[in-house]
Amino acid sequence: MGDIAISLLGPLEVRVRGDLVAIPGSRPAAVLAVLALSAGRPVGVDALVEQVWREQLGDLRNAAAVSVSRLRKVLGGDAVVAEGGGYRLAVPQGSVDIDRFTALLETAGGSADARLARIEAALELWRGEPLTGVAVEAPADVGRLRELRLRALELAAELRLELGRHEDVAADLAALVAAYPLRERFTTLLMAARYRCGRQAEALGAFEQLRTTLADELGVDPGPAARRLHQQILEADPALDARAPHVRPAQLPPPPPALVGREAELAALREVGAGTPSIAIVTGPAGVGKTALTLAWAHAARPEFPGGQLHLDLNGFGPGEPMATQDAVTALLQSLQVGEPDPGAPPETRSALLRTALAGRHLLLVLDNARDSAQVLPLLGDGCVTVVTSRNRLSGLTTRHAARRVVLEPLPAPDAVRLLASVAGPDRVAAEPAAAAAVVEWCGRLPLATAIVGERIARGPGVPLAEFTAELAGEQRRLDLLDVGGEPATGMRVVLGWSYAALPPETQSFLRRLGAHPAPEIDLAAAAAATGVTVARARAAADELSGLHLARRLPGHRLGVHDLVRAYADELLGTERAAARARLVEWYQHTIAAACALLDPRGRPVPLPPPGDGVSPLVFTGRAEALRWCDAERTTVAAIAATAARDGQHEAVGTLAELYWGYLDLRGRPGEVRAMCELAASSARAAGDRVAEARHLNRLGIAHLLLGEFAAAEERGSAALALDRALGDHAAEAETLTNLARIAITAGRPADGISSCRRALALLPEPERGWRAWNNLATAQQNAGHTEAALDSIERALHAADLHGETGGHQLTLDAAGMRAYSQDTRGHIHLRLGAPEAALADFRHAHHVAVELGEWRLEAEALIGAGHALHVQGRAERAHETWHKALDVYADVEAHAAIAELRRTMAECCPRA
Repeated sequence: MGDIAISLLGPLEVRVRGDLVAIPGSRPAAVLAVLALSAGRPVGVDALVEQVWREQLGDLRNAAAVSVSRLRKVLGGDAVVAEGGGYRLAVPQGSVDIDRFTALLETAGGSADARLARIEAALELWRGEPLTGVAVEAPADVGRLRELRLRALELAAELRLELGRHEDVAADLAALVAAYPLRERFTTLLMAARYRCGRQAEALGAFEQLRTTLADELGVDPGPAARRLHQQILEADPALDARAPHVRPAQLPPPPPALVGREAELAALREVGAGTPSIAIVTGPAGVGKTALTLAWAHAARPEFPGGQLHLDLNGFGPGEPMATQDAVTALLQSLQVGEPDPGAPPETRSALLRTALAGRHLLLVLDNARDSAQVLPLLGDGCVTVVTSRNRLSGLTTRHAARRVVLEPLPAPDAVRLLASVAGPDRVAAEPAAAAAVVEWCGRLPLATAIVGERIARGPGVPLAEFTAELAGEQRRLDLLDVGGEPATGMRVVLGWSYAALPPETQSFLRRLGAHPAPEIDLAAAAAATGVTVARARAAADELSGLHLARRLPGHRLGVHDLVRAYADELLGTERAAARARLVEWYQHTIAAACALLDPRGRPVPLPPPGDGVSPLVFTGRAEALRWCDAERTTVAAIAATAARDGQHEAVGTLAELYWGYLDLRGRPGEVRAMCELAASSARAAGDRVAEARHLNRLGIAHLLLGEFAAAEERGSAALALDRALGDHAAEAETLTNLARIAITAGRPADGISSCRRALALLPEPERGWRAWNNLATAQQNAGHTEAALDSIERALHAADLHGETGGHQLTLDAAGMRAYSQDTRGHIHLRLGAPEAALADFRHAHHVAVELGEWRLEAEALIGAGHALHVQGRAERAHETWHKALDVYADVEAHAAIAELRRTMAECCPRA
C-alpha cells in the first residue's frame, strides 16, 4: 500500500512502486480524485455520484462500483475499500500530494531557513492547476488549494527577504505582481526587495502602479501595510536595510603536486564548469586519480565561481561509515553560515533548505568520494556547479539530472612513465626505460599505485628499476609493495579494502571467490560456478562490482577484473580457495565437453562424472555459439589448467587437455596445443600416471611437428613410445609409431617413415583396419619413389576406411568419410607421381568437397594445394595460382607457419609472379 503515490496538484498522475500507471477511463480517474481529496475519509456513494456523474439520470451506483473495480485492478485490491455506505481510499498518510502540501505549510516553528525550506518543498509539489483534465466538480477544494499556494508564495518571499536574498526574489515578485495585480502583499514585498537592491525609484513606482490598479478596478486605495512601507521608503528608514551579504566559502583542499596527462578529462570538466551541464561525475577505479583530477581543475577554475567553493568528503569508500546524507546537509549549511534546521525536521525539509541556500550563488560544490546516488541527490541544488567523485558510476545522477560522466581509465603508458619519473626521479627512469615501462604496467598504470612504487624507488637510489620489476612480478608481493607503511589511507590493499567493505556480504563472498579464477576476463557462468551462486545472482553481483569499478562488464556476458583486484580477492579467499577452484575446473570441463561435442562430433568423448551441486555448465544452441565461446575462452582455459597443475589437480589438467584438443586442432593452434600437452604430460608424470603421460607426449610430438620443430617432435614421440612399450600397450605403441612415421616423412626421412608404419601394422590385431598406418605408409612410399607400392598401400587405407564405416552408426559413417577424403588426397599425389593429373585432380576435388562439409580446415588446404599441383602439371598456371591462393586463405586464420612457408616456396618456384 505504501507504494502508491497520487498527484492532484496539476494533471492527475498515479505511480505504483515508482512506475507511472494509466487510470483506465475518465470516470475512474474522477472517482479517484474525489476519494483522494477526502483525505482518507469515506465518501458516500450518492456524494460520489453527484461529483462525478453530476446531472446524468438513472441509478448510477452500479457505474460507481464498476469504476471502483477498475481502480482496484490498477492500484491493488485493498487500495479502495467499502466503508460507511461508500468508499474510502486506503493509502498511508502522505500518499496524496495535497496532504503533503498542506502538512508542509502547516508545520510551525523553526528558523527562517527551516521554514523557507518547508514552504519551498511544498511549492515544488505544485505542477499546475489542481485536477487538470479530471472531470470532477470540486470548486471549493480547488479554490482552497489556489489560495494556499498564493499564501505560500508570499511567505517564501518574506523569508527570502529576511534571509537577505532580495536580489533573487525581486524578479520572481515582479512576475507575481503582473499575474496577480490586485494582491497587495506581492506588491509590498516587491517594493521592499527593490529598495534593498538600491532601486528606490522602482520601489516607489510599484506602489504607484498598485494605487492606480486598485482605483481603476475597485475604486479603493492601497491598504495600511502598503502605505506604511511607502512612507518608510520615502524616509529611507534604516529598518528596511538588508541583512549582511552571503559568506564566500573557499574550502578546496590543496591541489595535487602535479597532474600528468588527462587533457581530455580536464576539457570535459571545463565544459561542466561553463554550465553545460552543471553536474559532473568523475568516476573510475580505486587509485585512478579522481580526486587529484577534480582538485587540479577546481583550483584552476576558482575565478569562475565568485560565489565560492565548497568541498565535502562524503567518505563513501574509506575507513569508518560513509557520511550520512543529513550530516552532509548540515555540514554544507554550516559552511554557508545558514542556520541549522530544527533537529526534528524531516530529511526533505533539510534538503530543501540546502537547495534554497545554494540557489543563485554560482559557486562550485565538490562532493568527494561519494558512496552512491542516494547519498548525493539530496545535496544538489540549482545555481551552482557540482562535481562528484566516486568509484560508483552514480547512474541515478545521469538519469535524473543529466549529469556528465567523466570516466577515468588507467593512464596511457607514456603518461604513466612520466608520472613515475616525477616521483622516482627522471634520471632513474631515463636510465632504464624498459624497466620503467614494466613497472607502470605492473602497477596497472594506476596513478596511486605508480606513485606508491615511485616513492619506494626514490627511497632506494642504488637499486636498479629492474629489481623492482622482478619484485612486482608476483601478484601477492605486488600488493605488499603497494602498501605504504604508516600511511593506512594510501596503501593499495587498504584502498581496495574500502571498496570491499562497501559491498553487501553476498557480493563480498562473490568477489573473494573470483580470486580463484586466474584470468582477467571471466565468463559470468564460470564466475557463478566458482562462487557457488546462480548465474542471475552472479550477474547482479557483477553489476555491483562494476558500479564500484572493482570489475568491468564486458560483451558476451563476461566480467573483467584487474589483476590487483584479483590478487586482493585471492588474498581474502583463504580456506575457500580449494573448493572454489575445484568448482571452477569442473565447470570448465563440462562446458568444454559440451562445446567440443558440437565442434568435433567425430572426436572421442572424454568420460566425466556428473556436475556437482552449484555447477551449471553452459548449454550451446549450436556449433557457431560453441565456437564463439571457445574462441573467447582460449587463454582462460590455459590459465585454468596451469592453476590446476599448481594446485596438484593433475587428473583435471589431463582432462582439460583431452577435452580442448579438438577445439585447438580445429582452430589450428599447435602452439597452444604444445603448451597444454606439456602441462598435461608434466601433471601426469607428477601423478605417476604413465598411461596419460604417454598419451600427452604423443600429441605433444604432433604439435611440435605442426610448428616445424622436427627434433622436438621426434624427441617427444620417442619418449611416448618408450612409455607405451614399458606399459605393454600395443595399441598405444602402434598409434605412437604411426605419428613418428608422420614426423619422419615431414622431416624428409621417408625410409624411417616406412619402417615405423610397418612396425605399427605388425602390432595391430587387425592390420586391415589400420587406416592411419596404411595412409602414412603410402605417403612415405611415394616420397621414397615406391609409387606402385604406395598405390597399393593407399587402396588398403581406403579399404580400412570402408571397414570403419561398416561398423555402423552415423558417427562412424562420418569418420569413414573423413578417412576416405584424407586417403583420396594422398592418392591424388600418387596419381601425380604416376603422371595422371586428371585422376589426381578428381581425387583432390573430392577430398576438398568432403573437407568443407566436415569442417576439416587442414584437409581443405592440403586438397587445394594438391589441386594446384595437378593444374600446374596440366599447364594451367593461372588456375593453379588461384587455387594455391585459396589455400593461403584457409591458412589465414590458423597457426600454420611451416605449411604457409612451404606453400609460398612452391608458388615462387612454379608461378614466379605470385
